[in-house]
Amino acid sequence: MFSVRIQEVPLPTTERDIDGLVAWFIESLCLVRKRGEATADLGRAGPVHRLLRDFLFVQPTSSWDAQMLADELALTPASLNHHLSRLVESGLVGYTNEGKGWRRYYLRGGSLEQRH
Repeated sequence: MFSVRIQEVPLPTTERDIDGLVAWFIESLCLVRKRGEATADLGRAGPVHRLLRDFLFVQPTSSWDAQMLADELALTPASLNHHLSRLVESGLVGYTNEGKGWRRYYLRGGSLEQRH
């Protein structure tokens, strides 16, 4: 089952840096629920933002070991599983079983570099 919410958010016209585009992407697909006032980092230090920016969007043809992602993002396996499960549910991310209980995650489809 494919489940995703889409919110119409204008694409930033003045800032086209990777952080701005990732933030726009996350907000458009409602991948992170906002709580309270905006933070000083605009959510750029959040796990979903860092996962997309630092791994999945940078190398869209690579796959990432869940244990390595948990270590790199300083997340517990349960926390990482929560975020990755939401991305898998949205259809943005896929995975393969690697054995020993770990999965390899990959970006399904294109990349931000191919946005034109």
